Amino acid sequence: MFVDIFKGAVRNPLSGKKKGGLKLHAKMPLGGFAPDLVHLTEAACNDKSFLGQLEVEKGGIYVFDKGYINYQKWGERTEKGTYFVTRLNGNADYEVLSGLPFR
Repeated sequence: MFVDIFKGAVRNPLSGKKKGGLKLHAKMPLGGFAPDLVHLTEAACNDKSFLGQLEVEKGGIYVFDKGYINYQKWGERTEKGTYFVTRLNGNADYEVLSGLPFR
């Protein structure tokens, strides 16, 4: 039934066994307990289709999967006063400009 409803979610792995999945995107208010926006997509759907719908809120904290790499978009959001959290891919090229020493 799942595959019939979300046809785009099916992938064909090497084993030949089909798998499906969903992504749940949620926008949570800081200090809140319930999301003010919930969006379901097929697992195979690229995150940028949802991120384009989000309004950028100054002081907002955005959490991204490491698969979403758009340094230009992150820079634009940082300039607008937002923050983001993500895991970097192993092959990411970066330079630490400043920071606190570890203790």
